[in-house]
Amino acid sequence: MLATLYRSRGVWYLSYYRDGQRIRESTGTPNYKIAKELLAQKEREVALATVAVSKKVETAIYDPAKREAVLAILEARQEAVTIERAIEEYAAHSRIYKSEEYVYIDGVVLRKFLKAVPHVRYLTDLKTNDVNEYLLKMSEAGAREKTRLNLRGSLHAFYEWARLKAKYIKENPIADVPRPVVPDWDVVFLKPAEIERVLQKVAGDIVEPLVATAIFGGLRRAELAWLEWSDIDLEKRIIRVRSKDVEGGIRRTKTRRNRSVPIFPELLSYLATLPLPHTGWVFRASEGGPWHTQLARLTEWVRQRMAKVKLEHAGLQVMRHTFVTTLLMQGIPAYKVAKWAGHSLMVLEKHYGGFILESEDANVRFGNGAFAKAQ
Repeated sequence: MLATLYRSRGVWYLSYYRDGQRIRESTGTPNYKIAKELLAQKEREVALATVAVSKKVETAIYDPAKREAVLAILEARQEAVTIERAIEEYAAHSRIYKSEEYVYIDGVVLRKFLKAVPHVRYLTDLKTNDVNEYLLKMSEAGAREKTRLNLRGSLHAFYEWARLKAKYIKENPIADVPRPVVPDWDVVFLKPAEIERVLQKVAGDIVEPLVATAIFGGLRRAELAWLEWSDIDLEKRIIRVRSKDVEGGIRRTKTRRNRSVPIFPELLSYLATLPLPHTGWVFRASEGGPWHTQLARLTEWVRQRMAKVKLEHAGLQVMRHTFVTTLLMQGIPAYKVAKWAGHSLMVLEKHYGGFILESEDANVRFGNGAFAKAQ
């Protein structure tokens, strides 16, 4: 990729390199389609400049006296790409198809890993064994297989971009790192008594309506943080989880599909009592700003409150599990629950299969009861 787009304060910017120097230019527009056209134009300009340089290099390569010097320069240029520069370019590239919070999370994960391997300054410095040793230390420290698998995935995606898109490296050192095997896991959810303890703890707290929506609506953390009053219809008792144009960019749902979630009476009792006017963001942080700019803080905020009632496991994801398992155990058809939760039916059956007890199951009879064993 010769140039990339990134968004800042609602305006799209171009980022590209010329003579080894990074150049940033404002497109002057918040419109993604226009910015993409300007990106294509800039890539053509950069490509023409690159071709001119390539012809000079090609001429030099056929000159035996200059061949070795030119190849050495090209190799040095490849090795001179720092990790930090590559991460910035990767983030700019990712913003084209990822939401801002996922771009942010990628950056946090990558930089946290780099702190553990301070000798890695350039892309080519990282070796397969560095990653294997780090994953082993994570395992010894108690990190779960899923956490280690996610880290490997983030590193692999980053280095694949550097290899295939940016052409900065020839090989991906993560390709030879074994994938941690994630065992089948038991779904952790809140029992009725635990739900009562959770709600008592957050009563009157700024996160009370958000926690109630996680338990009784099953929304994901990012969906909660990006929820607006325009997504809620209290009269029809529906929450619309959808992609939207927010703050100059597109906020997409995790599955890229919009869905509607019913507002059950328990959830209605919390949403209907929120102060007027019902405009803007539904849930706000203590200083009044939206939660989507501080997702990590939101997670920690909830975790701290749950720890005080000895329910450390009761995070937002467990509250979402509670929504799904409660509906399934009450006999709600699996296809409906999958739709409300934003899952495919296959994923729902994989993770929650043991809880599926649809009401029709109890009425199944073979031969109208003729084969039942006599009492």
